[in-house]
Amino acid sequence: DLGSAVYVKDAVCEDGTPASTHVRVLKRFEREGKPYSLLEVCPLTGRKHQIRIHLQSIGHSIVGDKLYGLDERYYLSLVDGTLTDEDRANLLLPYQALHAQSVSIDLHGERRTFTAREEAWFEAFHAAYPDLSHLEDVLT
Repeated sequence: DLGSAVYVKDAVCEDGTPASTHVRVLKRFEREGKPYSLLEVCPLTGRKHQIRIHLQSIGHSIVGDKLYGLDERYYLSLVDGTLTDEDRANLLLPYQALHAQSVSIDLHGERRTFTAREEAWFEAFHAAYPDLSHLEDVLT
């Protein structure tokens, strides 16, 4: 991202390497009056930070993402050790809300799939809130 102060930050650009990501909404919910979505995301290509970049490029950054989220200054503050308690509260989560539910690879000529359950902090962020998907027309 040429407009960023962060060297490792990338962005979607017309002349960039092609990348494709499939996104499906699993649940829509509100926390403290703000809308959120639980997504199933499948990167069809394998680019660095692909999921984070694609979601940010459509205005749907990942909760807790210090680099591609609310403001990259959170990332810079984390790196230089000046991230404040107020910053942490604004980020909502200490980690980015990105969970690899499963990954499939070819191993010795056989397709293998590995799965993992959500960590407690990740599940707690969305599980207690009702699904509002039936109100989709109202929320979009």
